[in-house]
Amino acid sequence: MKKIIYAILLCIPLVSFCQENKTSNETDVNITWDGRHCRGTNGLCNISNTEDNKVLSNATIIDHKDGTITFNIDRNKLSNEEQLKIVGRELTPLLESNDFIYALDYDFEFAMWDKTNVISKGNYPLIITKDTITITLNLK
Repeated sequence: MKKIIYAILLCIPLVSFCQENKTSNETDVNITWDGRHCRGTNGLCNISNTEDNKVLSNATIIDHKDGTITFNIDRNKLSNEEQLKIVGRELTPLLESNDFIYALDYDFEFAMWDKTNVISKGNYPLIITKDTITITLNLK
């Protein structure tokens, strides 16, 4: 009887690792906000993978595998000008709000996770905390 119990106990870690199913990709990135074609206007300009180097990144991008992605942007790594380009107004350091909208007026294409992704144009709610700006966007 003890041998059966030991065998079961030895198999539990194996079974748990085999059933692990990654439901999302999370990648540290650097996002620039100089607008379409990077002309210095408001909007997304470039998303570059920082190879999980937190020092070079200003955001984490999460692919939820359900047709949406989330940008968790580190407010401490953004200039006041970049925050203005995202939110549309200057933010105070302690501002926390759910009342802002990020308007993307063009489809934005970027390469990540070994594929080309396209963010659909539209209006997306922002969640602003003391340390982060969070945007969940739809993929085409």
